[in-house]
Amino acid sequence: MNELAKVVGLDGNLLVFHDHLVIDRNNVSGFLSGFKHKDRLKYYYFSDISRIDYRKPGIMGNGYFTIYMPYSEANSTEDKKVNTITVESTFFKKKSAKVHAVYELIMQKMKSTKTSDTTHINVTKQAYSSRLDELQKLGELKASGVLTQEEFEKEKQRILNG
Repeated sequence: MNELAKVVGLDGNLLVFHDHLVIDRNNVSGFLSGFKHKDRLKYYYFSDISRIDYRKPGIMGNGYFTIYMPYSEANSTEDKKVNTITVESTFFKKKSAKVHAVYELIMQKMKSTKTSDTTHINVTKQAYSSRLDELQKLGELKASGVLTQEEFEKEKQRILNG
């Protein structure tokens, strides 16, 4: 899988892929920061992320990315630390702009993932509603005597099989 973007942080790296993010601390900074082995490599699928807190690095202070998952919203400070990458403060606008561009990419990926999920749900609802309407009309035709029981069953199966 191809890496789309990377932010080198003080305590690890944030890697952006097509459908997920990775916080990678399998390096010296991750070890020195005291992260347990199980916390050094974390995967976050865009469809599962509930929100991202972000601060752009600048002259006056470090920046950060904190990733929140639905099941970790109210978890401990330790969990928040595991889900955060700190980005070193910088005097260079170019580096700061690059970090911000990665944030914009992440937000775009999250939005497109959420939109495609919603679209799928809406299409499924419409298909279900359409089938329900057809079955109702079919029942009316049978009740009025236009269709025989055999014709009704045949059409009903055709509608249900889509």
